[in-house]
Amino acid sequence: VELACSNTPEDVVDNDESQTFFFGLRSWNMSQFGCMENLTTLSVDQLKLDFLGSFLSPRPRNVRVLHAFHRENYASKDDFEALLRFLAWPKCRLRELRLGPEGRDELGLQLVGGVQLPGDTKCLSPGAALITVLQHRNKSLVRRIRVEGTTPSVEEDIGFWCTMNGVCPHRMELRDPGTTLDLAVELARVSKIPNFNKSIIFDVLQTTQHLWSR
Repeated sequence: VELACSNTPEDVVDNDESQTFFFGLRSWNMSQFGCMENLTTLSVDQLKLDFLGSFLSPRPRNVRVLHAFHRENYASKDDFEALLRFLAWPKCRLRELRLGPEGRDELGLQLVGGVQLPGDTKCLSPGAALITVLQHRNKSLVRRIRVEGTTPSVEEDIGFWCTMNGVCPHRMELRDPGTTLDLAVELARVSKIPNFNKSIIFDVLQTTQHLWSR
């Protein structure tokens, strides 16, 4: 199921694959959308404070794409921490949090100080927290999220782990001593990716060696 929410009546369409409708969205609407078992894509014309957290808190298990069209997409500290918890959830399937296509393709944050990592008392900057979750807890997100105020090096790291999720989604399984995943087989699979770049093999080895070298 795909849902698109707009405040512009001319945008309304109705077909078998998606539904587009318009009204003044509230946080409870987003929470209801998050409870929809078969929802795979949700498009809204803007993200307001509490929208992201309200949508992700019910843990929509089949959602792949959340797309916001507005020039300014704002999230609170609670929103961002809800995003981190959702990405860290083992059953998360979110592949894209798309913020565009027009205007700033980034998530604007209204928060002071750091954010808390899922299941931890440690507080980090939003960029560092997102990198930590993508590196150690998430294997679904493949499109980089740009966070307002982050440095180019942080953006590069976020993009790197999203790329690794796309080319080597099995890297997390190497953490389990009981898993018999053959690294050579995995590397052979990676080498068959269209437009294969040999540096990907090095990246796979570099980012997994501490998990299997023992």
